[in-house]
Amino acid sequence: MKKIIIEIILLFIPFKSVRNRWRRILRGLSFNNIKEVRRFNNRIFDKKRILLIEPNDCHSEVLPGMSKYFLDLGYQVDILTNPKCIIENPFCRFKEDVTIFELNPLFIFFLKYLPIMKKYTNIVLMTSVWYSFDIQVRKYFGLDGYKNLLIVEHETHNITAYDEGKYLENNKLITLWNLDKGKMVNPHYFGNIDTTHQKSDITNFIVVGGIEKKRKNYDLLINTVKTLSQTTDRFKITVVGKGDLEGLEEKYKKFFDIKGRLDYPNMYQELENADYFLTLLDYENEAHHRYLTTGVTGSLQLILGFLKPAVIQKKFADFYRLNNENSIIYIDNQELSQAMLMGINMNNNDYENRKQSIKTLREDVYKMSLDNLKGIVG
Repeated sequence: MKKIIIEIILLFIPFKSVRNRWRRILRGLSFNNIKEVRRFNNRIFDKKRILLIEPNDCHSEVLPGMSKYFLDLGYQVDILTNPKCIIENPFCRFKEDVTIFELNPLFIFFLKYLPIMKKYTNIVLMTSVWYSFDIQVRKYFGLDGYKNLLIVEHETHNITAYDEGKYLENNKLITLWNLDKGKMVNPHYFGNIDTTHQKSDITNFIVVGGIEKKRKNYDLLINTVKTLSQTTDRFKITVVGKGDLEGLEEKYKKFFDIKGRLDYPNMYQELENADYFLTLLDYENEAHHRYLTTGVTGSLQLILGFLKPAVIQKKFADFYRLNNENSIIYIDNQELSQAMLMGINMNNNDYENRKQSIKTLREDVYKMSLDNLKGIVG
């Protein structure tokens, strides 16, 4: 009991203010949270079961796809995740059977003491870092002692920074694409997605992620729209995220449909209605080089899952196995407007052929991911 009390005191250190500290304590001791911990710890296993843990309020888009792989391998799946992830509902199209638990403060403090933890075939840490406090989840949650722990690493440079070498050496480290380290498992399954969309008369390019002046892709997109509008007005840009169009002339604003931040049900619907996925990856922006080396763009999962031909720069296309058969490729930023114009003018047959080519790639990535995962679980 003394050890637990001391540990609780130590765990409070990362919180930013006394007010937030006590708010979190009181919330953790609420009846609903106590009930949730009991519901979790009283699980009855009737077959091998996997536990996925996601402490952050991002990356929840990979939870359905990762769950699907384990289900297809014959495991049952439990998920402990951030309350915000539950509210945004990434499983809205997912019909398979998984059990989701809210990752409340009582889980954080006592997770390693719960007997149920030793019964899981594997515990999968979906993110190695808890971004709110910039700390290592496995150490903070006391998970380092579990031999069945798997880590999903979104940035391979963290392997050295966070002392994950033993997980790499023991084949227990997962990456979302074929990077220089870890086993590739790409979670691009979102559930019952309608992929029958036919190309629209007003071509709809979708951007997932905000467009802001502080980002290089803001000027790139604005200038491209200005150039493209001199040739045609049969297009629009749907932005899922914030859009800063301040100072832009009204005649150009009409091409943008700024949706703001959406929950998953609404984002999925926007993706289904889109014609092309506009990645806006820019090799001239050094910050984007990580998507070719240590990290993976989340755009890939959406392109594969929704069968959306990408408009993408060649260096990134080559890395993600996208080509002229499944996407529209351009070499440098000056060619983006021509690439988009090609998409606008593309006939229905060519468009459908690209979708089928993406489907073939998706099936190949799925098989490779499943085989990789099969080799490291259990």
